[in-house]
Amino acid sequence: MKNLIAALYHAKKEFPTIKKDMNNPFFKKKYADINSILEQVEPILRAHGVLILQPIDENSVCTQLIHVESGEMMTSCIALTNGVKAQDLGSEITYFRRYSLQSLLALQAEDDDGNLASGRATPPQATQQAPQQAPQVQVVNESSPKATPSQVGEMNALWNIVKEKSSSSLMPIVKKFGLSPTHKLNDLTFTEAVDCINILDAIVSKIK
Repeated sequence: MKNLIAALYHAKKEFPTIKKDMNNPFFKKKYADINSILEQVEPILRAHGVLILQPIDENSVCTQLIHVESGEMMTSCIALTNGVKAQDLGSEITYFRRYSLQSLLALQAEDDDGNLASGRATPPQATQQAPQQAPQVQVVNESSPKATPSQVGEMNALWNIVKEKSSSSLMPIVKKFGLSPTHKLNDLTFTEAVDCINILDAIVSKIK
């Protein structure tokens, strides 16, 4: 998947800070809707040969990033809520598309105001046992939200850059994620990987 990883790495450096152009009337805040996010990142991804698709696969909303030339593809899906009312289904699909795209591309985190504006009091729950958690983005065919191969590749690439130019900058990351010989970057969860990539990318921007 090296071609897709390389394309995403270069595209990410060109991503703007995502603009919040929609208003949440309940909390008087702004958020970025799915159309705004696509307008800001899709042209950059296309320029690097990456196609975005967001099909619905059975009971899941999926986001696919495809490297057109090589055919390499990364896919993540979020399961729709069981028993959701038909009139709420469209809002849930839209929210999941936005959430999974932001997570998959490690875009700057936005408030979940778009979810609340669609009529939800709280973000959809990943499990009944964890009612305060946002939905988990899971890689297809994975039983737990582990970091994707693309994320691991990007983390390793950024890690090596920082290690070469400012190895001491890695210590806070080691402590934050509890990294050790038995707990490495590829052992991080999907969400941890998103956070780690953002931190490493910020360090690389400063030391270049």
